[in-house]
Order: sequence, then C-alpha cells, then structure tokens
Amino acid sequence: MACASVDANLIFKTIDGQRRIVELAGRQTRSMPRNAEKRSRALAGEGHSSVSARDSEDDQQFAELPPLTVKEWS
Repeated sequence: MACASVDANLIFKTIDGQRRIVELAGRQTRSMPRNAEKRSRALAGEGHSSVSARDSEDDQQFAELPPLTVKEWS
C-alpha cells in the first residue's frame, strides 16, 4: 500500500496563509461602509465644479487611433 508523504510545515504554512486571507477580507469588509460614506460626502460637497465629460478636440485627436485588440476570457 502506498503512503502519501505529509509535510507538516506545508500544512501549517497553508493554514497561516488562509488565516491571513480571512483577516484581510474582514478588514476590507469593515472599511467598505466608511469608504462609501467618505465618497458620498465628497460628492455632496459644496463648491464643486462640473467638468464636461467630452471635448470635441479630444474626439478628433483620438479618432485616428486604431481600436484596441481584446482577448475574450470566457
């Protein structure tokens, strides 16, 4: 009967890595509501100026560029 070799160090390193992933995900999850609040306050601030999203000069400048090639990863 063949016996698989068990590497205790690899097992403990893997467990440690998984714990770090869980800890990082928890920190990111807790910070999401704070970041959303910061964004909404920043966008609702007074005295902000609006900038046109499109400029006809930019359209002319970029019209000459060839389209980008895209790889489909499905």
